[in-house]
Amino acid sequence: MVRPPAAIESPGWETRANVWSLIDQANDWERADAETAAAVFEDDRFVVTPNGIRESDGRMLLPNVSATRALWDGRDRIYVLEAGTSRLGVIDLAEDSRSIRWQDTPLSAPSALALSPDHGQLIVSDSGSRHQWSFQLDADGQPVNGEPFFRLETLDDAGGATGVATDSTGGVLFATALGVQVCEGIGRVTVILNPPQPSGVTTSVAFGGENLDRLYVLHDGDAWSRRMRIHAVPVEHPVMPDSPPL
Repeated sequence: MVRPPAAIESPGWETRANVWSLIDQANDWERADAETAAAVFEDDRFVVTPNGIRESDGRMLLPNVSATRALWDGRDRIYVLEAGTSRLGVIDLAEDSRSIRWQDTPLSAPSALALSPDHGQLIVSDSGSRHQWSFQLDADGQPVNGEPFFRLETLDDAGGATGVATDSTGGVLFATALGVQVCEGIGRVTVILNPPQPSGVTTSVAFGGENLDRLYVLHDGDAWSRRMRIHAVPVEHPVMPDSPPL
């Protein structure tokens, strides 16, 4: 008799990442409610607009900033990708000036941001390369020691990732042309989840739901989701994951 694998961190769970430790075979992709998906993908606490970055109450936090992504760390920093460049910025909300500290990066086309569950690393996806980057965060929250840590499977060397999310174990999920590629914390791809539909491209990935155990993707502009055996952690409550398998 075939026994379904145990859920993550429960007795019998396979610590080496495999597809059955990540997904529930009884719950495939299903179309997601557009309003719910929008809330998952768009953090309304700090919003990127054509005129700058604004707060949830509508007040402009930083005007005249051309950005494609903004990621709040749950405390007093926002990480920003500048539109049309490879620059990565940090806004310190504890400073009255609310200015951005920019740094150049070697990325070809930075596309999305995610924090590791312990907030010790910042993951930056690159849509122009199969190599995806990880930056350590120093005591001041500044990205340092960037490395092309994750090497994705691609249809050609020019392909990359347009979205990224992390789970509570330190795993990193990338939205790619092949589907959602799941990497262990040590950098290797262990699983590729097929996209919701055979044609088209998956462009964004994020966790949502009451327990942050539902994976949402945007595929050709449509929102889909599926129940997972892994889950994310609330940005306000970072946790230290276990050491990944070697």
